[in-house]
Amino acid sequence: MRSLEKWVIERLGRKKGKMKTVIAVVAIIAIVVGAYLVLAYPSVVAEKTDTVSGLAQQSVPFTVGFPKSSIKIIFTIQGSGLYSVNVYNSFGKVVWSISLASVPSSATTTESEWLSASGNCNVTIGYIASMTYTVKVLAKGAPF
Repeated sequence: MRSLEKWVIERLGRKKGKMKTVIAVVAIIAIVVGAYLVLAYPSVVAEKTDTVSGLAQQSVPFTVGFPKSSIKIIFTIQGSGLYSVNVYNSFGKVVWSISLASVPSSATTTESEWLSASGNCNVTIGYIASMTYTVKVLAKGAPF
């Protein structure tokens, strides 16, 4: 009788130990995946759509905070005219710039590469045009 009790206790003890191990492994995997998503998954930090005409300049301010450290600019235009897009970092220096002419028959999308940025930044759009534009700023963290 004593050996049966001992056998049952050993078996139940092993199952509890295996269950704790499985729970610990699942928790570690969830933490690693969650941390990766927080750092690497791009999120929209600024977006603006506007229909403009004439000669003017508009700004879209945005903030890149910890743990985000990289930005990507996606600029889409439909209309005709000349435009310039400049991205300024928190020190007021241009980190990305593009100047192009658009044609009225098609939409044009321009994307920057991933740029290093943090803090208060700004996208400035200067134009002499009749156009509709969308500027979207994505941010992600360290894992590239």
